[in-house]
Amino acid sequence: MKKLLLLLLLATLSLGMQAQEADDHIYGKGVNLEEMKNIEMPKYPGGLDALMAFLRKTVKYPSEAEKWKAEGRVIMSFVVEKDGSLSDIIASDCKLTSINQGKLDKLTLNEQQVIKERIPKLFAKEGYRVLRIMQKLEPGYLKDEATGTKSPVRVKYNLPITFRIPK
Repeated sequence: MKKLLLLLLLATLSLGMQAQEADDHIYGKGVNLEEMKNIEMPKYPGGLDALMAFLRKTVKYPSEAEKWKAEGRVIMSFVVEKDGSLSDIIASDCKLTSINQGKLDKLTLNEQQVIKERIPKLFAKEGYRVLRIMQKLEPGYLKDEATGTKSPVRVKYNLPITFRIPK
C-alpha cells in the first residue's frame, strides 16, 4: 500500500462562546473573543509535532480513495472535555479535492456521482476512527485574572485533515 502523506493544516479553533448552563459551557463556539482571551487551549501531549506524528502513523488512506487516486480534506469537529477526553466528534465538512478524471470518465454519470459522494464519506469515517482512538488531550482551562487560578473547561475544536497521495 502506498505510504500516506498526511498534511495537517494547523489545528484551527472556532473562536467564541455559546451560553449554556454554567457548568456546561463549550468554549470555542460563537464569536465572543473577549472571553476567549482567558482560555488556555487544550494541547495534545507532546505538542503539535507529536499530534502530527500520531496522525501520520494512525491515519489509513481509504483503499477506494487510493484506487481512484482521490484526494480530499475533512474537518473534524469535537469537544475537548474537562478531563481531556473527546466528545461530540463529527465531520463538519468533507470535500473531494481531486480524482483520476480519466478513469472516472469511463463510468456513467450516475456512477461518477456515486463515487464522488462516497469518497468524502470515507475520509470522514477515517477521521472519526482516528479521533476515537486518540489519547486524551491536556484539557483547556479558564484563567481567573482576579484570583490567578484556573479551572478546566470544555473547548470546541476543528481539526482539518488533508488526504494526499504522494507524487
